[in-house]
Amino acid sequence: MIAYIEGHVSLIESSYAVVLVNGIGYHLILNKTDLDSLSLGEKINFFVHTNVREDAIDLYGFRQREQKQIFQLLISVSGVGPKLALAILSTLSTPELISALIEKNIAVLSGISGIGKKTAERLILELKEKIQKLNLASLSLPSAMDHSSLTNLHQALKGLGYSKDQCEKALAKIDAQELLHMPLETLIKKSLTVLTGGKTS
Repeated sequence: MIAYIEGHVSLIESSYAVVLVNGIGYHLILNKTDLDSLSLGEKINFFVHTNVREDAIDLYGFRQREQKQIFQLLISVSGVGPKLALAILSTLSTPELISALIEKNIAVLSGISGIGKKTAERLILELKEKIQKLNLASLSLPSAMDHSSLTNLHQALKGLGYSKDQCEKALAKIDAQELLHMPLETLIKKSLTVLTGGKTS
């Protein structure tokens, strides 16, 4: 079973990338955010979930170990297969997903293509406690942070050319207590300072 791959990106398609390792190309199915962040020839590493089917073996790649853990939690829920789990991770950032589960936000979850109200309720019922037990300190946000503010922040940074993954990494470097009280405008400025290495005012 393949659990980790490090190599160079040799091909990028709409739903997967091929990573070349010692002359062998590995077909990795990725979420949209990770695909959009790749460049041909780039040296990259992925944590891998190997999904064995009757007629194929699929490799799902994740830039962060925590994302792989969440993916595996998602597919443990009845009615949620690898493709739907990946769709969830492509639609919601990790903090958004965690927030939706903890706050029992059925509207956010059922807004994802392929997820109805019953599946959303099942995700919350089965994962609300499990996801809080994972070591997600580098990814999760305080549960008190308003979901709409988080969404607005992602939209603002996306408009400036940053991906959800970059946004998450920026937020992970901001003190958790500040996130509880920081206005959106200040949060955007602070995130940009982190993303640009302190080169913005």
